[in-house]
Amino acid sequence: MERTAQKKGSRVAQADGKARTKHELPPKDEALELLDKMLLIRHFEERAQEMYMKAKIGGFLHLCIGEEATVVGATQAMRDGDYLLSTYREHGQALARGTHPNAVMAELFGRVDGCSKGRGGSMHLFDAGTRFYGGNAIVGGALPVAVGLALAWRMYLIQRVPEVAPRGSVATVAARRDLYQDDVNEAVFMRPGQYLTRSLVFFDIRGVDGAVRGAAAAIGGLAGRWRRWQTGFVRSYAMSMLAGVLVVALGVLVVQL
Repeated sequence: MERTAQKKGSRVAQADGKARTKHELPPKDEALELLDKMLLIRHFEERAQEMYMKAKIGGFLHLCIGEEATVVGATQAMRDGDYLLSTYREHGQALARGTHPNAVMAELFGRVDGCSKGRGGSMHLFDAGTRFYGGNAIVGGALPVAVGLALAWRMYLIQRVPEVAPRGSVATVAARRDLYQDDVNEAVFMRPGQYLTRSLVFFDIRGVDGAVRGAAAAIGGLAGRWRRWQTGFVRSYAMSMLAGVLVVALGVLVVQL
């Protein structure tokens, strides 16, 4: 009765005297739907692991067993028009977002009827129909794609966006304002991203390549010295052996005479 009387998201007092927000569980039908999604992901991943152990699936296979609740909970909070990007451990995200299990499994097998036409495999699932813009084998590789989607969203009005940022956590509000309202996206992501890219390219050219060339030159110099020393040693050793043979031969001749 107490649970029924409380409102959703109401503040309740705890034993330590601190007030905390108490959230009600979702309706039974919704809870069963969430459970069904989690079980689908678990059974799918177990089957994929079985096929991988039998060498039926090539390449890499990154499972999300144990992450079902996180995946389903995160995707359940999204709207149908929202975009989703993931890392290389994205089987569960694709399934929870609505991609058909057959299409995901076919992709793991490299079949043309896979969600990425058999060209992506485990780490590059993609389904534009569910606005799942894929996993990425590079750690952090989805970030520039996300910024591009956000920029396209603003420039081409892919979807009508609210005037006021939705309520939520500080991070959520900042992200919504960034995407919907002002130029923070460009100021925070685009210009620093360009600067960072230029800095990384400069560092790669001047720093990494220079270090590699310097190390190669040093190793080459040491190898040349070692080769010359070894050649000289072998030459000296050969001359010593030849001189020894001549001395022994001369001694034998003297004794015979």
